[in-house]
Amino acid sequence: RLESVELKSVFLIFIIGMVSEILGVNYGLIFGEYVYLDNLGAKILGVPVLIGVNWIILTFITGSLSSLIFKNKYLSVILGAIFMILLDLIMEPVAPLLGFWIFDLPIVPLQNYIGWFAIGILTQIIFQFKISEKETPLSEVLMRTSIYHVYREEATSVSFEFILFKENKIYYRDILKCGNAVSYTHLRAHET
Repeated sequence: RLESVELKSVFLIFIIGMVSEILGVNYGLIFGEYVYLDNLGAKILGVPVLIGVNWIILTFITGSLSSLIFKNKYLSVILGAIFMILLDLIMEPVAPLLGFWIFDLPIVPLQNYIGWFAIGILTQIIFQFKISEKETPLSEVLMRTSIYHVYREEATSVSFEFILFKENKIYYRDILKCGNAVSYTHLRAHET
């Protein structure tokens, strides 16, 4: 359960992400000259609301991973920001193909990665110093969800569906199935 300080921190990460993106899209600041296309939904001043949510998700994922590697919060902040840049390196080549965003230049400018590091440092500071629960074991998350209690004895696999759209039409669809992802016996051990 997120406490009041943690909820405010999540909202602050959202605001930092949105403001930095609005400055980028409208003035070319922080990330360079780029524009969001139409596949990410409703926009505020040219920036999809989903992008603000994305900043929260990426901050939590990279921050959780970095805090597993380093117990020192300052080192975790730096590593978390580096992980964010690595994720951006993966996203940038496919974003135009998926209709997410496109830069004015034929290649992504170095300014974008410097901007990601700077904003990543800010969001990682908030995450590392204001979010108390950095990680929750998957088994605990599953135990907290109401639907899992109905099906937990049969929970032997996990499936992920990937759907890629181009011009609002599905052009790639795949399902990744992971059999025996978690055993009931393992989960029962965590209940007691």
